[in-house]
Amino acid sequence: MTVSPGAPSGTSPEVPDDGRWRTLTSRPVYANPWIEVSHRDVIAPTGRHGIYGLVHFRQRAVGVVPLDDEEHTWLVGQHRYTLDAYSWEIPEGGAPAGEEPLAAARRELTEETGLAASRWTPLLELHTSNSVTDERALAWLARGLTPGAPAPDGTERLEIRRVPLEEAVAMTLDGRITDALAILRTGEQRAMDLVRMEYKDECAYAVNVCAGGFSTAIDETMTEDLKSFWGPFAYFVGGVKALPERCTPIR
Repeated sequence: MTVSPGAPSGTSPEVPDDGRWRTLTSRPVYANPWIEVSHRDVIAPTGRHGIYGLVHFRQRAVGVVPLDDEEHTWLVGQHRYTLDAYSWEIPEGGAPAGEEPLAAARRELTEETGLAASRWTPLLELHTSNSVTDERALAWLARGLTPGAPAPDGTERLEIRRVPLEEAVAMTLDGRITDALAILRTGEQRAMDLVRMEYKDECAYAVNVCAGGFSTAIDETMTEDLKSFWGPFAYFVGGVKALPERCTPIR
């Protein structure tokens, strides 16, 4: 948000003191099948007038961490136009309006890697960059894998690698993977694996992770392995909590 020149200071009489932003005007400036960009005149929670550019995503982002019986996962490599750089990522794509996110995740996994999965477990839901966009992302763990032939989109030239989950996590730590969703998703899956090893229970516990926090508040029940693993991410780790429903596969 940019404060307008000559914007009044103090609290605007137009805004209730409830800590919310207010939109005065909104006009579209650009649109295509994937995004809409609008220019808005706003009032900040402090009462100051300003402008905001908002990018609305027409699709929801979906991603998959496929994991086989040997604890290997699949990475997808491609050149990203926005970065003009090569990027290693987990299988991911978009769920357009009218398509259920899980159905889109199944489709993207098969299109990009050729894999089909029989067991699907939700991993996380997040907003990818909430200062400028409303994009929503969802991710799943995919198990019970069956190989097949990839069928990528006509604009995609993909490289596929099968690697140990440990290596994928290491790639997020040393900079070989910079894709935000890949970092969060592989990281959470590794954390859940560490919890299972500690408690010898497949799905009795999970780690409640909230990206973007820089708190050191870690539950006392968390193992030293988990503390050392999550430290480099500088994320808020809420501790080990009983979330059995989170581990119920979706058929």
